[in-house]
Amino acid sequence: MRISFVPSLWLTIGLLLESTYGAGNAAYTIKDSSLAKSVFTNGYKDGKKALVRVVVDSFDYKITAKSAWNAYDSTPNRLYLNEIMMALWEDDGLEPSEMVTVEFSWIVNQPTKDAIASVRSQRGASSSDTVRVTQGETGWDTLMGCPFGGVAQRLASEAGKSIFSITVTDAGLDDMAFEFE
Repeated sequence: MRISFVPSLWLTIGLLLESTYGAGNAAYTIKDSSLAKSVFTNGYKDGKKALVRVVVDSFDYKITAKSAWNAYDSTPNRLYLNEIMMALWEDDGLEPSEMVTVEFSWIVNQPTKDAIASVRSQRGASSSDTVRVTQGETGWDTLMGCPFGGVAQRLASEAGKSIFSITVTDAGLDDMAFEFE
């Protein structure tokens, strides 16, 4: 664990909350390991289970949220998933404009899982098929309209980019990646 990680992240989150909500919020804690940054809050499972695990890949300019339970976060003035992801991205010294891929893996958000199942059905794909969708194709609006589509759109906007493709893979729990241009 980097010694400077926690203070700089708290500063980033504090500034984010200050500008977003006008009040500080010390409800989130971060545990940084070599595999992922785990975000905890008492607003989810009394802080005993990670709200989300985030991996920042500075080589491929990709950020991944794993097992994101943010829909169940009851923290007052809670941070949204895109805010958490961008704060962790910037804490690693990366600029928003450097982000090219947002991935969600081990998806547990039911509306997103339903959207993925709907697109697979619309496209005649099995649950284990990889499906790639670009704007104007069947399934684009469904995936962009699901909760994680909204998160990806907000991150793309903050990066000054747009989403040009969405890829859904099975990997046992449905994963989806949004590519920016």
